[in-house]
Amino acid sequence: MSSHSVRDKILDRILEFDPGQPIAYRELKGYGSGSATQRWIKHFCQMGTLTRVMTGFYVRPKSIASLPNITLTCEPAALAKAWAQEKGYILTTSDAEELYRLRFQTQMPVHTQLWTNGPSKIFKVGNASVSTRHVPPSKLMWHNIPLGRLFRALQALNPKTTNSEKLVRAFKLLGHSESETRIGLYTLLKEPSLAKWAPVLHEAIDSI
Repeated sequence: MSSHSVRDKILDRILEFDPGQPIAYRELKGYGSGSATQRWIKHFCQMGTLTRVMTGFYVRPKSIASLPNITLTCEPAALAKAWAQEKGYILTTSDAEELYRLRFQTQMPVHTQLWTNGPSKIFKVGNASVSTRHVPPSKLMWHNIPLGRLFRALQALNPKTTNSEKLVRAFKLLGHSESETRIGLYTLLKEPSLAKWAPVLHEAIDSI
């Protein structure tokens, strides 16, 4: 395969990604030798077609129409998500984030922290950053469904000072119907780690 062909294939692949979308190095491989791939990626970085945002990750910069001299790369959270996907890690919102989102508290977290079964890490892009915190699998139950958001919030709450109305309201914020809320409450009730929540959960079920 000619050098020009390798260049064009890598460029075509780069252009398949939206500006601001993190691109793992793996996505740009397979069009030539390792050295040729690295050489052309370096070339595209020098030309401004790509920006290296972290070891093994690149992004097509985004331009701002009103500020032509300024380009943006990606959000740190998007980079963390791409990293987790590439490594095969679970990545979720944290308990503090869900306390705010589900209106158990009104104060927004100052710093965005994500929970993962991978390593704790800081992702910094420009002046913005997010961090990941390694937590045990028990804290990541239902990570891929809305119920997991409430589960994470409950881990930071005291059942003695949290009334059932707040639980029902949280389910509504998750987009659950009454029947789905009832099913969700029974599911939480069966989880051994939430045994201390049994009285509040029963009260919430009775209130529906």
